[in-house]
Amino acid sequence: MNTHLADTLTEAFPYLYANIYFECDDGWFMILWQLSLKLDPLGVQATQVKEKFGALRFYTDSSSDEIEAIILEAERLSLITCEACGRPGSATATSWIKTYCEDHANEM
Repeated sequence: MNTHLADTLTEAFPYLYANIYFECDDGWFMILWQLSLKLDPLGVQATQVKEKFGALRFYTDSSSDEIEAIILEAERLSLITCEACGRPGSATATSWIKTYCEDHANEM
């Protein structure tokens, strides 16, 4: 994720994202923003935010059924959202599984 978007998240949600490096591209920014709005009031901290097998992976320092449901919703959205630009996308299988729109899939 570019520095500006990462800084926007860490400045808006400083406790949630204390000492986090975002290991995903810019297209999932809005998914992370909406996820943050839901998780921040619950007082959890992210321990890792990354892409794996074409999906968002979001790990926290604590868990509950509510937290897991919120994260699962974001992970499901990432599977249909281009990681590069945020437009609708789907899994592409080249040498890596990534979720891209048609344009970004063709670039790979």
